[in-house]
Amino acid sequence: MRTALDNTMKSVNWYYILLMIIPGTLWGVSFLANELILPTVPPMTIAMVRNILTTLLLVVVLWWYGGTLPTFGAAWWPFVVVGAFDNAVPFMLSVWAQQYVDSGLATIFVATTPFFTLFLAQIFIGDETITANKVAGVGLGMLGILVLIGPAALGQLGSHFPSQLALLMASVCYAIATVFSRKFIRADQNEHTVLEWLTGQFIVASVISSAVALSTENVLAVRPDQNAILGLLFAAWVVGIFAFLCYYKLNSLAGPTYASFVTYLIPINGVIWGALILNEAVTASAIAALVLILLGVAVINNLVRFPNWQQ
Repeated sequence: MRTALDNTMKSVNWYYILLMIIPGTLWGVSFLANELILPTVPPMTIAMVRNILTTLLLVVVLWWYGGTLPTFGAAWWPFVVVGAFDNAVPFMLSVWAQQYVDSGLATIFVATTPFFTLFLAQIFIGDETITANKVAGVGLGMLGILVLIGPAALGQLGSHFPSQLALLMASVCYAIATVFSRKFIRADQNEHTVLEWLTGQFIVASVISSAVALSTENVLAVRPDQNAILGLLFAAWVVGIFAFLCYYKLNSLAGPTYASFVTYLIPINGVIWGALILNEAVTASAIAALVLILLGVAVINNLVRFPNWQQ
C-alpha cells in the first residue's frame, strides 16, 4: 500500500501545482488590495493605471532579457485578441455587473470559467481532450465554490438578467483567452515566450482601458491616497506580472483546462488572507469548500483516477 502511494505521489507534477498556487494566491490577495484602492480611485481608472504600470515594467524586463515584439501591424492581432479577452473586456463587464449583483453570486459566475475552458479546448486544441478526471476535478471545484458562497446567493439568479449575462460573458472571455493563448505559447513550439506574450497583451490592454477610462471618468481629478498608491503598485507589479507569468507558463505546459483551475483557488485565498490580515472569521463552509477544491486539484492531478470513457 505504501509503495503504491509513494509511486502515485511521485507521478504528481509538483511544479504544475506550484504554478497553480502562485497566481491563485496573488489574485486572491488582490481583492484585499482593491479594498485599499476603490475609496479614492474609480474602477476604470484603476484598470488604466494598473495596466500602464504593468506594461512599463514588462517592457523594461523584456528589453533587459533581449526579448522582442513584432512590428506593429498584422502580426499583433493575437496580442489584440488576448489583451481584449483576458483583461480589458471581462474586467469592464465585471465592474459594470457588480453594481447590481453582490460579490457572492459574481464569484459563482466567474467560477464557471473552467467549464467553458474545458469544452472550448476540446473543440479548438487537438491534444486537449475531455477526460473523466478533468470533468470530475472541475465539478468538485465548482461544488466547493457553491459551498463557500452558500445557496442563498443562488436565490438572486434572474433578478437582474443583463448584469448576470455580463458576468457569464466575462467568464466566456477568460475561457476564450486561455484557449487562444495555448495556441501561441505552447511549450513545444515557442511561437512566443511567456514574457513576450504577457508584454504584448498588457500593451493592448493599456490602450483599451485608457480609452475607456478617459472617456467615462474624470481621470485628472483623481487624488489617490497613500493606501491606494501602495495597492496599485502591488496590483500592477506583483499580481499583474508574477501571477500572469505563472498562469501562462502553466497554460503552456499543462494546457488550458488545468490552468483555468486557478479560478477556484482565488476565493479560497480571499478567505484565508481575510482571516490572516483582517481577522475575518473562517467558517465551517469555508473549510468544507477548501477540502472540495483540494480534492478537485487531486483529481485533476490524477491522484484519484476515474476510468477514461474515450479509451
